[in-house]
Amino acid sequence: MNWLLDATTKDGIDKILFLSRDGYIMHKVYYLLAGYRDNSPRAEYMYASRGALNIPSIFELNDVAMDFLASGTGILTVSQFLERIDIDPKQYQQ
Repeated sequence: MNWLLDATTKDGIDKILFLSRDGYIMHKVYYLLAGYRDNSPRAEYMYASRGALNIPSIFELNDVAMDFLASGTGILTVSQFLERIDIDPKQYQQ
């Protein structure tokens, strides 16, 4: 965590967001360590869903992305798949 404190201070970053769940412990550790340093960037714990972040993180439709998009608890119809990636299938019906 010291590397994060060093890098953010060096780069002039004034706020760090730790995302919910996975970032919970890191936020707590950062808060403890930052208390011992002057001018540490402030840190906030931000609630975020994995679903809201997974789709925007896909930059290329490679095999890994396609596996993720096609995964689920069962067989999806084309409409269900499009809805899963936030596309309204009604806009594309002929």
